[in-house]
Amino acid sequence: MTGTVLGGQVKIGDNIELPNLRVEKKVKSMQMFRKPVQVAKQGDRVGICVAQLDATQIERGLACTPGSMKTCETVLAVVQKIKFFTDSIKDKTKFHITLGH
Repeated sequence: MTGTVLGGQVKIGDNIELPNLRVEKKVKSMQMFRKPVQVAKQGDRVGICVAQLDATQIERGLACTPGSMKTCETVLAVVQKIKFFTDSIKDKTKFHITLGH
């Protein structure tokens, strides 16, 4: 997995949770700009290798401290189309929405 640390830090040996998959994994190794590192902190771009994770299951998502992120299956939201979006929106269109970033 690659991405930016948004807050806190991650170390080799830490457990991380992938809320989208509802799994907890252990960090085996990390790299920043093709160099191994022991710790990554807020703002760092890092590649993380975790134990026994099928990469085909991940496209996008978050990794966090286990138990720190609450997830839900269904949300009822009132939204308004912005004027810059000129395409039509069909009934039963699915949207991916994230909050709190």
